[in-house]
Amino acid sequence: MANPRTKLERLLAAGLTSKGQIWELMSRNVDASATINEAGQFVIDGKRFSSPSSAATHATGHQINGWTTWRLLGSSVTLDELRKQLQNTSQEPVADSKSSRGL
Repeated sequence: MANPRTKLERLLAAGLTSKGQIWELMSRNVDASATINEAGQFVIDGKRFSSPSSAATHATGHQINGWTTWRLLGSSVTLDELRKQLQNTSQEPVADSKSSRGL
């Protein structure tokens, strides 16, 4: 992963998340979990998604921002928090969660 293309891949490359970690959807109406594979994709029941938002949309049945709704199993840490941490440590421009729908 020398040149990660997606933000999730950048989190993996920076060591802020890792392959096989389990993430749960913060939703009152849906009970869903996903893992991250080595390609930086979310996997739900064997189906791969290129972004946290597409995985969350699949799980809920409606458009939803996956960066703010997935949290690390057993914690309150969201992907959005990790993305902000990456931005702070690397000084890379990262789109805010409102403009990252579907990323």
